[in-house]
Amino acid sequence: MKQGKIFVISGPSGSGKTTIIEKLLENKSARNLRKTISFTTRPRRFGEKDGLDYDFLDHKEFERRVKSKEILEHTKFLDFYYGTSKKRLEEIIGKGKDAIMCLDTKGAFNLKKKFGKRCVLIFILPPSKNALKLRLNFRRREGSSELKKRLEIAKKELMQAGKFDYAIINDKLNSAVEETVFIISQSKKKRSSNV
Repeated sequence: MKQGKIFVISGPSGSGKTTIIEKLLENKSARNLRKTISFTTRPRRFGEKDGLDYDFLDHKEFERRVKSKEILEHTKFLDFYYGTSKKRLEEIIGKGKDAIMCLDTKGAFNLKKKFGKRCVLIFILPPSKNALKLRLNFRRREGSSELKKRLEIAKKELMQAGKFDYAIINDKLNSAVEETVFIISQSKKKRSSNV
C-alpha cells in the first residue's frame, strides 16, 4: 500500500489556519485527509475535548513521552509545549491516508527534514498585519501582555513564509480553503506520477 502524504499548515495566531483545517475536513474533495491530534501541556480552553482537539498532558508526562520518542517533534509556545504523536502520524500515512496538521514554523521544518517530499508545507498569511491584530483582538482569549507576545511571534513567523512550499493569503475563508484543496490535489497528482 502506498503511504500517505503529510500536509502541514502553519501561520501566525489569528491567520485562520485552524478554521481552514476544519473546513478541509468537511470538504468532499479532501476526504482522504485525517487530522493528527497533538499533545500539549497548556490548559484546556472552553469547549475543547481531550483526545479530540488535543491530548492534554502535564509537563512531566510530556517530557516522558519526548524521552521515549513517542513525540516526533515538539516546540514551546507561550510557556506551553506542543508535540506530534509519532504513533498517530505513522498510523495515518501507513494506511495510505493523508495527514493534516497545524504546526508552528519550527515543527513544520523539522517534519520536512524527516519526511522530505512526502511532507508539504503550506503557510497561511493574514491579508495584513493590521487585520491580524484585529483578529487577535476580536478573539479576546488573552490579556494584553499575551496579545503583545503573539504579535511579536507573528512577525518572526511571517518572515519564514518564503521557506514554505506554498503560501496562501486568507482574505476570504472560502477562497483560502479552495486554494488549499487545489494544492493538496496537485500534490497527490505529483505523487501518482512519480510512482
